[in-house]
Amino acid sequence: MLISRSDSIAANSRSANVLQGEQFEFVPKHNATINFRASGAAVGLRADFQIGSQTVMGNAAVPGTNRFPVIPDDHLATFGANRSERLFLTYTNTTGAAIIVNTVIEIL
Repeated sequence: MLISRSDSIAANSRSANVLQGEQFEFVPKHNATINFRASGAAVGLRADFQIGSQTVMGNAAVPGTNRFPVIPDDHLATFGANRSERLFLTYTNTTGAAIIVNTVIEIL
């Protein structure tokens, strides 16, 4: 299962949950492995990732590689999750201009 999307993050702001409304926002199977990849159009993006009520990544730098995320260069982390846990991902833009971010969440 795959979530793939592009979002524009406004200057000096924090996004809402970019995974809200996605088909696999709630993990569909037990003992799932979540692979998280991201790539920004420029440096200055930070990512916060929660699974259920647990923060699994806080204030992590997103590579400014300006492309669709590739393995292994843009692979940020791998986590475990259980059925029905909510995936919650926000980005913070620390720059003075909007930045596009490409996200891939792979659920295995």
